[in-house]
Amino acid sequence: MPNTYFQFKQFTIHQGNCAMKVSTDACLLGAWANPKSDTKSILDIGCGTGILSLMIAQRYPDAIIDAIEIDENAFHQANQNFIPSKFAHQLSCNLTSVQNLVKNSAKKYDAIICNPPYFQGDLIAKNKELNIAKHSTALTLAELNDALNNLLSNDGKAFLILPHHRLPELKLNIEQIVFIQDSTHTKCKRVMVKLSKTKTDLTKNYLLIKDGNGDYSAEFIRLLKPYYLNL
Repeated sequence: MPNTYFQFKQFTIHQGNCAMKVSTDACLLGAWANPKSDTKSILDIGCGTGILSLMIAQRYPDAIIDAIEIDENAFHQANQNFIPSKFAHQLSCNLTSVQNLVKNSAKKYDAIICNPPYFQGDLIAKNKELNIAKHSTALTLAELNDALNNLLSNDGKAFLILPHHRLPELKLNIEQIVFIQDSTHTKCKRVMVKLSKTKTDLTKNYLLIKDGNGDYSAEFIRLLKPYYLNL
């Protein structure tokens, strides 16, 4: 049974009531996403436990972060993690879908971060909340593309993690791709991407999580050291 909480250096993530627990994917995305230093407004789509919002708040003390979540249990869990944290003044969580936000809000964001439910046509689990969190039935990539286009400011940046084979479905311009490899013995199955509305040169990078000895790579340690207790 997964732990009911995950202790980071500057905050605690309680996760007992969330279908999606703290994952390496989320930690990587939160540590890697690099909005401009003067970013003021950030949207976290499908925040789950709130881990991405808290990781970003730690690095961007002047940013105000709006988190949204459609699952009521996860919504309450995110607030449980936000309120006692030292970053509470930067954070808010709303129980709503990004589709509703697009319809009802004219606000534009300097940055958007999302660990989307990216499985499509895969084996469906019995747990309804886990299906929503993992499978693109409540939020398709087409809907996410539309949301990014509507909610991102003209010079804003979006940061996602998704399977490598779904890259062609993205509609915004890809500025940067990081190809993630779990170990030297595995192939790249997922990528992190930086997106924008303007056309720029594409930068490609590669990230190895564990080296040939089974230890965390130097790049992984560099990214996660500000967050993980044991690094």
